[in-house]
Amino acid sequence: MSHPIFSQPSMQHSSINAHGPELDVLSKTRKTFFERIMGAKDQDRGNATAEIPRIPKTLQDVESIKDFYVPKVVSIGPYHHGKKEEYQRMESLKIRMAWKFIRHFDINDVYESVATVSDSVKNQYENETTAENFQDEKFRQIMFLDGCFICQFLCDEYFGLSTMNPDDIDAVSVDIMLLENQLPFEVLRKLLGVRFNAGDHQALVPVLAFIQYMSFVPPAQNISDPPMELVSDQTPVHLLHLFWKYVACRKGGIQRRSVSSPEQEESSNLVEEEDLGDTNIIQYGANELKNSAIYFERINSGGVTHTTFQSKCISGWLRLPPIDVDDTTECMLLNLAAYEAYGSNFITNAADKDDKFAITSFMFFMTDLLDNSEGVKVLQAAHILNNNLESQNNEEVVKLFHQATRYFTQDNSVQYQKIRKEISCHCKDRVKIKVGTWMDEVRKTYFSSPWAAIAVFASALALALTAAQTYFAIYPRNQNRE
Repeated sequence: MSHPIFSQPSMQHSSINAHGPELDVLSKTRKTFFERIMGAKDQDRGNATAEIPRIPKTLQDVESIKDFYVPKVVSIGPYHHGKKEEYQRMESLKIRMAWKFIRHFDINDVYESVATVSDSVKNQYENETTAENFQDEKFRQIMFLDGCFICQFLCDEYFGLSTMNPDDIDAVSVDIMLLENQLPFEVLRKLLGVRFNAGDHQALVPVLAFIQYMSFVPPAQNISDPPMELVSDQTPVHLLHLFWKYVACRKGGIQRRSVSSPEQEESSNLVEEEDLGDTNIIQYGANELKNSAIYFERINSGGVTHTTFQSKCISGWLRLPPIDVDDTTECMLLNLAAYEAYGSNFITNAADKDDKFAITSFMFFMTDLLDNSEGVKVLQAAHILNNNLESQNNEEVVKLFHQATRYFTQDNSVQYQKIRKEISCHCKDRVKIKVGTWMDEVRKTYFSSPWAAIAVFASALALALTAAQTYFAIYPRNQNRE
């Protein structure tokens, strides 16, 4: 027999202690309350399946960054469609661009091919906020027109045939990379496949070339071909996801730190065993690291996950990819960070999962290094950072990274946290730091230029000759006696 405590309550005890009209009012109130709670199931499902998420209100209301999430001249997709007068000029241009893109094909055939894809990708959006743009035929028209516009824009840029003015080109280039302004990549793939009637990878060359052009992590100087490997393993969700893959972990995936000796291997193992919490980490600026005999080196391949730190006997080497900072960089960083925060559940590649917060972690790491304008100069001297801001002000570079990280939370489990740990362990070795600093001062003082090195060599040679002369004066060689 079950215990009374666990028995089901009787209907008498569970009934509402009210009669007549009071019972009806109470029942309706309770029903409304229950519906609000149970309705959260659908809301949660909507947020979990929206591969193109909305920017949360907490970021939209931040005055200093909210404009970085809103398109300036052209709306793409349903979220901003018809919202601003500023978009109307580009709506007219979309019509002309669409005609230019499909003029050699049957428009109905192309539209139907896109419509088939459109029906399957509608659930990639959060549709509760823009329901009027999600009616089947309306949604298909948005996908078709915006898809043709993007594809023609990318083809014109790739083949050098654009007739748009430079300001519009720059504005459109940024707008089509915003998180809320994305189009499902399957739509672009379908349209480009029809247009070029070629293999899938070849049809995507204009897209990949554009991603490479927009990146603030430039490719190696001897690499000019589009990065085809980005679309060979899986289909990106949208252009911003493809951009994320290029900036975060292109060229061979993720590289971890390298160790130069068994002693360093042992030290590295200690780092792995330690708690990765912030309590064990001291954050250092680039100038402070330089003064601690840590050298900076530019790596010419790979994304931001290829950053490594190597601790040697009396020095350390921090290797970073090159970073081009211009007037679009902050916008790109903020949208990539927002995608990692609110869309990272849809990063499905195994390597991607390991570093799904790679950009956010990189932003925080750069914020540590660039604690002041001197840090910018250190990275510039190492040919790692290029300040291409219109103002050319290094303080603006510092402000850019510090502002970009203000509204995001750092993930302590990713690669950059391990690098911080390794740097912190290296800098705690006082003997190593003192010897390394002394050796660095010797190098700067006596070997910073060929003439200084020659002078040191000549002085050493003169000193050696003087010592030899003194020795033989005191201890002359025995002469052969006759």
